Amino acid sequence: MNATRGESWPELRVRYLTHPRRGQRVKNRPYERILERFNDVPDRVGFPVSRVR
Repeated sequence: MNATRGESWPELRVRYLTHPRRGQRVKNRPYERILERFNDVPDRVGFPVSRVR
């Protein structure tokens, strides 16, 4: 796993092996779990808000 610092948030890259027919499902699972955890503590995790138009 690689972690880098993006413009406003950390970026993670994860490599994994999976069967081609299950790829999208396996790929979406970590995102869903991470977002669930973020929603559990909204006061600790804030998403950037852009006011540029």
